[in-house]
Amino acid sequence: MEAQRYPEDFDGIVAGAPAYNWTVELGARNARINRAMYPDPNNLEQAVIGPEAQQLIGKTVLEQCDALDGLKDGILNDPRQYDFDVSSLACDGAQTNACLSMQEVRAARAISDDLYIDGKPMWPGYPVGAELAPSGWHLWLTGGFFFAADEIEFQEGARAASDIPEPETPSAHYAFGNGVMKYLVYNDPEWS
Repeated sequence: MEAQRYPEDFDGIVAGAPAYNWTVELGARNARINRAMYPDPNNLEQAVIGPEAQQLIGKTVLEQCDALDGLKDGILNDPRQYDFDVSSLACDGAQTNACLSMQEVRAARAISDDLYIDGKPMWPGYPVGAELAPSGWHLWLTGGFFFAADEIEFQEGARAASDIPEPETPSAHYAFGNGVMKYLVYNDPEWS
């Protein structure tokens, strides 16, 4: 909080997982991503971007951006320097596994585009590069119960020491974003 309100008190700040500006980052941005990934809040089985679309996006990012740092090694050294437009993968006619539907493009853009509120930039979008990482999009953004039920575990250590049932959540962003909206913004555990 001090860093957010009085940044001039510091020469620099190193933060591994900064939790700040929750209403914008965890509220507005996550609500946008959650709406795009799960347009029907009563159906959390599969995100709009399923495994095939995620593979297409991730592989295309690597094909287009990997060698831009001078070395084709499967690593994006600085994802901020890559200008990848997911709209380039939109289907031009019938949808196939080699292109994205407009709904999938909109969902991917909810992740990558900067967040603007009333025309003002409020939060940067996610940079490219984490689409295929084991702890990347699958865990944080696109999980879904159908594809992730056996693979994603949230807070396993805390759950083992508690009688509190684990929350039903298809992705980490869904849990964080909806939790902020339910309990901090609306103070209504039934909010959806």
